[in-house]
Amino acid sequence: MSLYKISFSQKLDADNEQISNETILKKFHAVLHKEKRADRYELGSHSLKIKNDLIRFKFGVDFWFGVPAAAVNIEKVGIYDREITYTINIFPIALLFLIELIFVIYFILTTPVVINAYIFPLFIFVLATMVPWTLVLIRHKTTFNKIIKSIIQTKE
Repeated sequence: MSLYKISFSQKLDADNEQISNETILKKFHAVLHKEKRADRYELGSHSLKIKNDLIRFKFGVDFWFGVPAAAVNIEKVGIYDREITYTINIFPIALLFLIELIFVIYFILTTPVVINAYIFPLFIFVLATMVPWTLVLIRHKTTFNKIIKSIIQTKE
């Protein structure tokens, strides 16, 4: 089960009606390869499958300063009623949690019992888990925006 399930979507306007679903999916494929996202998520030798207006990926890991921040599964890229959706699942990385948990426990055990002293390690714990996942989301949102821009430029 994923910790986060995030969908980005964009409705194509009337000016882009002539762009076929297959062209849109090929644009997704091209941008993901250019962004090196497709390489990261295609663990096998198979290329992205364009089937039933949907692209499915396998798992990949996004890193943050060399630390595995989140396992990300790009669940689907779909086109329904001229609306493009890009859904990702983000999973926690056990190693990151373990390191943070050890730090928090150590800090609490070595600090005098003062309520304010417990705020700092909990703040660090939240910061260390949420910042990498937020950066992962920003990366994927940026990729999605590049895909939309690429699709819209197809018309011109």
